[in-house]
Amino acid sequence: MSANIRLLYDFLFDDATITSSSEVSTLPDGNVVHDFVAKIWRTTGDTAEWVKFDLGSAKDVKEMAIFGHNLTSGATVVLEANAADSWDSPSYTKALTWDERVIIEFLDQTYRWWRITFADASNPDEYIEIGRICAGVYFEPSYNYRDGWNRERVDPSEKEGVAGQQVYAKLREKFWRYMLHFEDISEADQASFEILFDTIGNTGYLVVSADPDDHPSDWTVYAQMMTSLAWAMRLLDFGSLDVTFEEQF
Repeated sequence: MSANIRLLYDFLFDDATITSSSEVSTLPDGNVVHDFVAKIWRTTGDTAEWVKFDLGSAKDVKEMAIFGHNLTSGATVVLEANAADSWDSPSYTKALTWDERVIIEFLDQTYRWWRITFADASNPDEYIEIGRICAGVYFEPSYNYRDGWNRERVDPSEKEGVAGQQVYAKLREKFWRYMLHFEDISEADQASFEILFDTIGNTGYLVVSADPDDHPSDWTVYAQMMTSLAWAMRLLDFGSLDVTFEEQF
């Protein structure tokens, strides 16, 4: 790993004015900023679709992530940004790398207007679905979590049965759990962690990118923080922290 963990929780697109190329009336474009990934935006086509965000003024965006999509590996997804609502030749254009779980891009651009375009003509659904789009400026602590961390695949399915008989199960979606330890965190980073916790607590949502350089999609989850913010303090006001994040759908 090279870059430290990145934690995005101040979602700029959530407060934007949102428009789109098309929408099913019961699944509108505003759903892309709903906390629940399962509450989707669905288009009426799959060849020339887009969703647009007006931030009201120019704001810095350093990360954008798309969760809960039905895009195929043949899809073309492009992130655009501009100072005005004009898209013939936007100032910033970047084709995004497809991934089945999460489509993510790290950048450093400051614009008022943002647009994501989608073309997926071979999609068997013949429409595009997007669950959650998160964008903003992430918090990257000065020192990364320590070696010996845990990345756990969890199956929350419920099983019922008796010994010697087949078990009946209520199947549920599997998810990732990250259990991380941070050692000797500075006062400045402690303050940043405390702002994060005061903002989302254990009920809000954030994007956790555990290894943004080598595993940008595989190790990125839309998650909740499951632990309290409990500092183990040392000399010179350095603090250690154990934290658990669980993926949410």
